[in-house]
This record gives sequence, structure tokens and C-alpha cells, in this order.
Amino acid sequence: MLVIGCALFQEEEVVYLTEAERLHAGQDEVRRRLGVPGFMQLLSTGEMLWSYRIWTNTGGDLNGPGTSYCDRYELWFDRQATLRRWTRQDC
Repeated sequence: MLVIGCALFQEEEVVYLTEAERLHAGQDEVRRRLGVPGFMQLLSTGEMLWSYRIWTNTGGDLNGPGTSYCDRYELWFDRQATLRRWTRQDC
């Protein structure tokens, strides 16, 4: 039950990227799901680094305004354009 509860509170991107990494998704598939990355860099290793900043806003209510927060996702693709790893950090 605890595992299921934790999964319900994970960001949509975390759930997607975990599965995409497991299935070795390609750049085209990731771009279709997350859009064009805000930053791309070809690394000296031949890997491609993509970076996304995703803002989330929580709606306010009668008790006050909502809040917003930013997550930065960095994705590494191998020379065959396959997702190999990713990280999430606060912006």
C-alpha cells in the first residue's frame, strides 16, 4: 500500500522517465512526450544531454494563493539516441 501511495504523488514526468529509461526510449519518443528540450548539448563522449525545466503551479483557494515550483530534468542519450539515464533536481 505504501508503494502505491508514493507512486500516486510522483510527478508525471518521473513516472514517464522511469519507464522510458527501462524501455530504452529514443529521442523522438521523449520529444513527443516532453516537447523540445530547453537545452541540448553534444558531449565529448558522443552522448547527447537534454535539459528541461518544468514549472508546476498549485491552484490557490479561499485560504490563500497557490504555490509554484520548478523541477529540472537532465536526460542523457547514447550515440544511438537511446535514453540511458536521467536526473531530477529543483531549479
